[in-house]
Amino acid sequence: MPAKSIVVATKNNFFTYFQVDGQTVAYRERTQIWNSGGISIQVQGDLPPAANAGTYNSFGKKHLLTTAGGDATKTNDRSAQGKAMRMLTKRMKVADGGINPTGKREQKLKGIKDGIGGDTKKRHPTAVGHFELKAYGDQKTNKNTVILLDTFANLDEVAACFAEAINDIKDWATNPSQDVDVLLNKDSVMTVETGKPPVYANAVEVSVYFQPGAPDIYHVYHLGDAYESMGLMSLFGS
Repeated sequence: MPAKSIVVATKNNFFTYFQVDGQTVAYRERTQIWNSGGISIQVQGDLPPAANAGTYNSFGKKHLLTTAGGDATKTNDRSAQGKAMRMLTKRMKVADGGINPTGKREQKLKGIKDGIGGDTKKRHPTAVGHFELKAYGDQKTNKNTVILLDTFANLDEVAACFAEAINDIKDWATNPSQDVDVLLNKDSVMTVETGKPPVYANAVEVSVYFQPGAPDIYHVYHLGDAYESMGLMSLFGS
């Protein structure tokens, strides 16, 4: 039997997905890139060696949250806070420094490879090239901050906030690793911590690494502080 192809799938408007042709199960692509303000912003995927921040960037999986496109068959809390707490639980359980994938993710990868079919040797790189195994990074923590994508009308709005902040900095060629303050919508940033109520904010500090090339890529790979920016307004609402 010939191998099946990987095709684009849709679960929500904020992330890119794929599925094996002919199947209905959709998976998030391991590489997530936003194009806005004339630049490419990578929020998930492989980091260049010079970034010195690990080999895989889990920012999108750890810090970007939408309730759209979830599994309607599950009975758990599907609110933003409920999903944020489940993300935090996963980060609290990181084992072996996050080096090895969980058994659940290995099983998903096996399902993708089995779905592709065809020659065993040829199907492996195709599946791994699309599916991320190290989903939640390597930092064990009991506190996590998420950007609530549902507070934006679409991906373009949130991407524009990041692009504006990145474009305001002019010395990327000589200083490729910098912390950037990104102003977002009111109450669009939520920090959850075990045993405490959620805290909301409208701005974050993120670490960005500039990778020159064709095209240039700005890797957003770490979220530092979340805070309330006073006296300023977001591009898309107060």
